[in-house]
Amino acid sequence: PGNITRLLACSEEQRADYRGMELGPTFVHHNMRHGHPLIDEVGYPSYNKPASVMFWLEAVEPEEEFIALLDTDMLLRAPLDPTALGATRGRVVSAEYAYLVGTEKPFASRFLEAEAVPLAARCGGFHIFHREDLRRIAPLWIEYTRRVRAFAKAEPDAYMDESFQDWAAKKGTVSAADASIKRSQALWQAEMYGYAFAAASVGVSTIVRGDTMLYPGYVPSPLALPSILHYGTDFYLERQLPGTLPRGIFGEHAPAAGASREQSHIYFNKMALTSLDLFACAASSRRLERRAGSESGGSRGFFFFPLPPPEEQLHGRSLRDLLALQHLRLLNEAFCGVYNAHCPRGEAGVACPDVAAPVARHWSRKPVGRLDPRSPLVSYWDEASCGPRGDDAVSRATAECGGEGYSVVARVPYDESSRGFAATDESGCNYYAYLVHECDAE
Repeated sequence: PGNITRLLACSEEQRADYRGMELGPTFVHHNMRHGHPLIDEVGYPSYNKPASVMFWLEAVEPEEEFIALLDTDMLLRAPLDPTALGATRGRVVSAEYAYLVGTEKPFASRFLEAEAVPLAARCGGFHIFHREDLRRIAPLWIEYTRRVRAFAKAEPDAYMDESFQDWAAKKGTVSAADASIKRSQALWQAEMYGYAFAAASVGVSTIVRGDTMLYPGYVPSPLALPSILHYGTDFYLERQLPGTLPRGIFGEHAPAAGASREQSHIYFNKMALTSLDLFACAASSRRLERRAGSESGGSRGFFFFPLPPPEEQLHGRSLRDLLALQHLRLLNEAFCGVYNAHCPRGEAGVACPDVAAPVARHWSRKPVGRLDPRSPLVSYWDEASCGPRGDDAVSRATAECGGEGYSVVARVPYDESSRGFAATDESGCNYYAYLVHECDAE
């Protein structure tokens, strides 16, 4: 793993009142939202994505050969290996954004030469660049974003028809209010097209991966776990599964039968937390909780996301649930660090939730990249009639831990509706992840 730098778009006036500059290495640059000679408008903050790395590369000389550019609403749950993911000079790695239909003709042809159009990729979210490719792409990324937005404003109907997924077929069936929302969304996508056209214009291709980034709440790829959790969407998570213990992580009672979805589920939506100010400590957090009706673990008044059920209740949860739980735990752990560093609570510090629970340790300390039968963390079982793969799961766990003992972290069941998380198919037997464990001794 390399160094981490936070790229912060901030005016002098904003910087004077900004709290949290000491959270980590930070590069401050001009906020493009307020305009710049390279663009011809104000109010579009997404110019800051390419501008931030352009300004940064003009000011520093990074030693690292590869640079990963992540959004601020992303968590790293496992290391990123650029070469293993396919990055090289002349080739970027990114996530699939299939809805960017404008990367093809006729829209892409408005901005690119014919030979460059096939290189424009439907991608976004994170990018892993070779350092020298990023130097070439960043200024053009700004320029193509400017051109796309200029075209969108000059010819809004053509822009929507050619660049916004399914718009040409559906535009006659949506209300005026919905159409206005869709047009705003389409304008927001200009920066994504800006990257696609900039990279293609300099001959850089993009590997579009569907297994490296995941929105918590989505179902992961059957054969791979994501390195990046991008919490850009909302999700619900059941507090308690049928047949599990009737208490939560701090001993609270599980929702009664017939409870509403808000009572029976944990709900996450980052947009409900726009007023959360961690540096206001308990005061701001108490106001947020009262307004949102949320609950808090740990010290009273300090905001934390509602924690999942205890370790025993994780048995039977899907990989989708386990990753969503990890996302909440990682955020709580980060909040805890900020509170203890910046909020006066005496020598004992802020009493934080149990962020070091075994499940959190398992997923963060020794992440599984793929459901590999040779992995020391995953055993396999055929949920149909073919029996175990090799030794049964318990014998396998015992052997892999060298006789030192092991702890079951979670049992991942066969899911009839989605055909489970298939690991391999041998001799007509479908094998699925069955037991996730960690050894008692490192």
